[in-house]
Amino acid sequence: MIHVSKVRFGYQSYLLRLWRSNHNEPWQISIQCVQTAAEWHFTSPEASFHFLLTRMESDGESGSNRD
Repeated sequence: MIHVSKVRFGYQSYLLRLWRSNHNEPWQISIQCVQTAAEWHFTSPEASFHFLLTRMESDGESGSNRD
């Protein structure tokens, strides 16, 4: 188990979840920070990728949890 106080600079870990109600519905996406349990929800892959790129550039500074 990783404790927030032991997380080193330059390391981030996220749990990515993808789901949809049925094959006619769009995919839903959530990304959860493993260290803090903060969770973000997205309705497009592009928005979720943009979120991850932004987190990499800012090295994980806190922000909004909706796209």
